[in-house]
Amino acid sequence: MPIVGDDSSPSIAHVVPAKVVVKTQGSKNQRHLWYLMPLAAVTLLLGLLLHTLLHLLATPYAVGLIGVVLLVMTVAGFCVYARKRAKSHRLAAEKEALIGHLQHSKTEVEHLCTELQREVTQRNAAEQALRLHKGELEQLVQERTRDLQEANARLNQEIQLRKNISDALLKSQTRLAQAIEASSLGLWDWDLTNGHIYQSPFHEAFSDRELSSEAFIAHLKSIVHPQDYERTRQALAEYLRSQSSLYQVQYRVRDSARGWIWIEDCGKAVRLDKGNKVLRMLGTRRDISAEKRHNEQLQLAKSVFDYASEGILVLDEGFCVLSANPAWEAITGYPAQELTGKTLIDLSGIPKKQEVFAHIREALEKHHHWAGELLEQHHSGHYLPLWLQINAIRDERNEVHSYVGIVTDLTARKETDKKLQYLLNYDDLTGLANRTLFHDRLHHALSRAREENSGVTLIHINIDRFKQVNDTFGHKAADHLLTQVAHRLEQSAPFADTLARLGSDEFALILHDDKLRPVDHFAAELLRQLGIPFRLGQQELLISCSM
Repeated sequence: MPIVGDDSSPSIAHVVPAKVVVKTQGSKNQRHLWYLMPLAAVTLLLGLLLHTLLHLLATPYAVGLIGVVLLVMTVAGFCVYARKRAKSHRLAAEKEALIGHLQHSKTEVEHLCTELQREVTQRNAAEQALRLHKGELEQLVQERTRDLQEANARLNQEIQLRKNISDALLKSQTRLAQAIEASSLGLWDWDLTNGHIYQSPFHEAFSDRELSSEAFIAHLKSIVHPQDYERTRQALAEYLRSQSSLYQVQYRVRDSARGWIWIEDCGKAVRLDKGNKVLRMLGTRRDISAEKRHNEQLQLAKSVFDYASEGILVLDEGFCVLSANPAWEAITGYPAQELTGKTLIDLSGIPKKQEVFAHIREALEKHHHWAGELLEQHHSGHYLPLWLQINAIRDERNEVHSYVGIVTDLTARKETDKKLQYLLNYDDLTGLANRTLFHDRLHHALSRAREENSGVTLIHINIDRFKQVNDTFGHKAADHLLTQVAHRLEQSAPFADTLARLGSDEFALILHDDKLRPVDHFAAELLRQLGIPFRLGQQELLISCSM
């Protein structure tokens, strides 16, 4: 049963049944005749040979010999024939057995071929189904492979995203730690569920990094200033009771080098239960000592700005008013709402203000400072003397970004100066020039006379026995007498350049030559006027004077 396989499809074999040829009984008789033909030929040949020998050997012995030979040959021929016959029968039997075996084998082969054909059909169907299943499986494998690739890609993306998030978180944590360190902040985390507090390194007063709630409250009480502890505890309690939206408190703790320093705590709940009870708080802690000092300085500056007696005005680069203190409003009469947004030139009412402020701007650009006296117009319309001082304000780049003006009302000062000048140069009792002004006037008169090549007349008058008058009538009467003497001299010499009282009972006159009569006549007239009795109360007093 040979099997021919398809090289291109090694899994499927094509089975071709063998052809079995079975010869009939006639064929067996023909084979037996083929066996007798050599024997007949041999017999014929032997007969011919014997006939020839008998002819040649025609003797009596020869005939017996020939008979024997023939007998032997006949026996030999029959032996050969018998052997051949036996062999032929044996071969025929074997052949018959072989034919029967072959027929049986043929039947089996045909059965096997039928089974094989059925199996081949089944195998082909199975292979077809397998091919189909293989295609579906390959498609499924491809889909699963594609899904796995996509899932792997998503997983890689997720891994990369998580890595990026982890790196970003690490960088964020690093930046947060650096920012906290750079900003000198301290962090604290209070888990109220287990009563545990974590504190980042901040200050020697908060040395323990992890504490229980009880230990933290006790430690806080030991380091906080006694005046601040109750307020700090109250602020924390109010926030935990949801009475405030943010926990923020400032308190003092002791520093070994700086004494008491100010600390600010700010915190907020990050986890609440269903009843809004705080379960966890996070907060920061920072040193605000410098900020406190700065705020105190700002408050002091604001107090100075608000309560200064001088008017203070803040201007921008274009001289527009940014703010003004109450003193400026009181001095100039301009309400605050009328100042904002206007320039200093708009508010000014001085004569030739364009030229004046152009000079001020030029001085500020060159020297960044200007000061001077201005006759400014009040909001009500009258004029008043002001002393204005303007300074440029520079930023950290040394660039001018604004100006501050300080104004002082000179009205009272000028009146005071005038009074002081009067007191310094005039006699308080008589109103005449005193010795200081007299010497100054005498100096100017002599300088003028020297420059003009003219003359000066100086008359000195002394009341005789004035001390007796003072002792007899008293100081009040004596002062009244001096007042009458001064008045009579003013009436007698209205053209005098200077009339002065030099001492208690001394008077002097300075006259220029162009205003002088003959000196003897003038002196005599003065003495005559002074010789007229003076009235002191109900009495008349007659005095004499030396000249």
